[in-house]
Amino acid sequence: MMKKIQMLTFRVLPAVLVFCCISLFSACGAAGTELSRRLIVEAIGVDRTDTGVEVTLQTLDLHAVGQGENGKKTAIFTLTGTSVSDALAKAPAAAGLTPLYARTRVLVLGETAIGKDVSEILACFLRMPDIRLDIRVCAAEKDAKSLIGADLGAAVTDAEVIEDVLAVAGKRGAAPEVLLYRLRDRMLSREDAAYCPVLGVTKAVREGETETVKIAGTAFFSDDGCRYLLPQADAPAFLLLTGQYKKGNLTVPTDRGDAGLEILSAKTAVFGTESAGTKGIRIRAVLSASLTEAPEALSGKELETAAAQALAGRLRECFDTLGKNRIDVLRIGRRLLFSPQKYPSPDEIFQGACRVAFDIKVKIRSTGTMALGESGNNKSGKWKYCFIL
Repeated sequence: MMKKIQMLTFRVLPAVLVFCCISLFSACGAAGTELSRRLIVEAIGVDRTDTGVEVTLQTLDLHAVGQGENGKKTAIFTLTGTSVSDALAKAPAAAGLTPLYARTRVLVLGETAIGKDVSEILACFLRMPDIRLDIRVCAAEKDAKSLIGADLGAAVTDAEVIEDVLAVAGKRGAAPEVLLYRLRDRMLSREDAAYCPVLGVTKAVREGETETVKIAGTAFFSDDGCRYLLPQADAPAFLLLTGQYKKGNLTVPTDRGDAGLEILSAKTAVFGTESAGTKGIRIRAVLSASLTEAPEALSGKELETAAAQALAGRLRECFDTLGKNRIDVLRIGRRLLFSPQKYPSPDEIFQGACRVAFDIKVKIRSTGTMALGESGNNKSGKWKYCFIL
């Protein structure tokens, strides 16, 4: 009798386990949503209208993904509402699918969206439970809908192209890398400057060509909206000024012609100074670079000095430009809060009441002869520095 019970147990137990597993997976499937019924959002664009906002969603077209390299992999949905939340609530009815925002790569704010109440727009996304807080944020040179809906090629999704442009620009000193939560934090802080890169679209010239994305500048925000648009040519100086510069190329003017440098590393620090009872600010930048091209008979010492002077001039010009627009990118106001010494206010510093000095050090690593006039060896061997008040 005992043997029969054991035999029955061995036969029934596997069937019971299989039944339990099937029931478990069935329950999970009933509570969730199948991927085929999901609207996978790759990018979001926001523009303001006379009656509210217009939200553009770039979504992954699951039915087109398997069609090969020539198939379009994205679909565009345009939603309108009195607010961002109101517009996004209409997505399921418009697409017939349940939106999935966990894969969103980039948030684009149109020219009208950054004109006012940027914090209100960001707050709507931060309240969404399924959106990542570390997605990249950028502004559009015109409207976000044109950027989100641009035809950037079919090899990858258009949102991935935009994301890659922002990532490369951040690594090569062409634009700041701005994430959603960081931009929101800067918007809430009174001692910090809020900003994000601005992207534009270059239209196709010839038939069959695709559009391209370009970095058009850097937008700076206040509580009311965009305060100033920094030209793209000043972006490297701004990144170096704020300690965000990593790598990039630099053209140095000399008496014998222009020289080319590739910046390998850069570090920036800000110090408070005092001389003869006068308070001041010193901005120190230390750079390491390799020589890409240089005029003949130019020594390493001359090139390092010229590079330091050129950088100091660019930093001074960028600092003065931002100061005139009351943009405290060096967080001087925050530094003053924690400083045991009494320093002038940021406004007084920008108005010239405080001495601001730039201490630039450049070391050039050369390989081969590289037209240095020193048999390929940089005999200076030390940091060359330029100190400009």
